[in-house]
Amino acid sequence: AHDFVLEMLNSMHGIHLREAGGEKKYDQRTQETTLLHHVFGGYTRNQVKCMECHHESNTYESTLDLCLHIWSSRIGSVEAALESYTETEYLDGNNKYKCDECKKYVCAKRGLKVHV
Repeated sequence: AHDFVLEMLNSMHGIHLREAGGEKKYDQRTQETTLLHHVFGGYTRNQVKCMECHHESNTYESTLDLCLHIWSSRIGSVEAALESYTETEYLDGNNKYKCDECKKYVCAKRGLKVHV
C-alpha cells in the first residue's frame, strides 16, 4: 500500500510538472513548491553537532513520506515510531565524525528532525 501511494504521488507530481512545461524547466527547489508538496511534503533535517567546537552541520532533504518502523518489540505506536526515527545518535569511538570546523575526528551528536 505504501509503495502504491508513493508511486501515485510521484506520478501526480510528474504530470503537474509536465503540464507546467517540464521538469527541466524548473530547478529542484522550485519543483518542491508544487501543490502536491504543499499538501503532502516536508523536509527532514539531518544535523551533526561537534562536541568540541559546537559547530553544526545541517542537511535538508525534501520528502513526501517517512518510513517509520511500527509494531516492533519496543515500538507500539506512531508517536513512539516518530520518537525512534528522530532519536539522537552519539558518534564516538570507532564512529567519530570529521568536523568541518575542527578539521579532525571528534565525538558528535547526530539527529534528524522533521519539518513540515
